[in-house]
Amino acid sequence: MYADGRLDLREWIIRRLVVDPLNAARTGREAKQTRFLPIDALGRECAVLLSVVAWTEHHAASGADKAFKAGLIELGNGELALVPTAELSMAEFDAAVNRLARMRPLAKPRLLKACAAAMNVDGRVSVRGTEILRAVAATLDCPMPPVLSDTE
Repeated sequence: MYADGRLDLREWIIRRLVVDPLNAARTGREAKQTRFLPIDALGRECAVLLSVVAWTEHHAASGADKAFKAGLIELGNGELALVPTAELSMAEFDAAVNRLARMRPLAKPRLLKACAAAMNVDGRVSVRGTEILRAVAATLDCPMPPVLSDTE
């Protein structure tokens, strides 16, 4: 899957949607979390996830910032800041999603709705952004929210 020793976003999506569930089914066990974290303790992780979604949907800084802020409104946390692309890495993104999987179950839909709001800020949603959201929703074991705008 990553013969070059690197994990790109496409490979990460495939791993989260296909490989991880197959491995869990093959071994007959799934990782069970016993201690859930409050969303307030996962600020950096939320910022990383929303930033990846914002930068995936909008390559210009102004568009990414607008998308990120739309996600923050839905999330209800205005203190987070868009992480610049130079500071984002697949390793940090992967670790952030793993920690977000330990979030309290009732907070997970709010986070996914925040991602959907960031994706849909301009009424257009990319296939790549939808794939990211689908993989994150699967990792969080939470239903994926609708991502299309009401006008579409």
